[in-house]
Amino acid sequence: MFEILALAAGLEVVVDSFIRTEQMSVITTVIRITNNTATEVGALNIECAFFDALGKAVDTDTVAVFNLKPGETAYAKSRIKDQSWKIQEAVCRAGAVSP
Repeated sequence: MFEILALAAGLEVVVDSFIRTEQMSVITTVIRITNNTATEVGALNIECAFFDALGKAVDTDTVAVFNLKPGETAYAKSRIKDQSWKIQEAVCRAGAVSP
């Protein structure tokens, strides 16, 4: 769970935590994004897919990070409802990037 899940053009995306809140059937995912390039990233979409125990994608979410300087690390949080209690894993990647 705590491994590099995406590396696109020098942008490292890692899922740092995956927490289920049982009372509300909510999954909270904390995502760490590091800019390993020499260029500032003005806007970056982080796209996450959520999988059941069989590896089938059952939901998605997109979060944004802004003004990520070279060498800088930022954190984003994704929250989704999982009333069926199927979600077992989250995989996130760098999506659209704007300078």
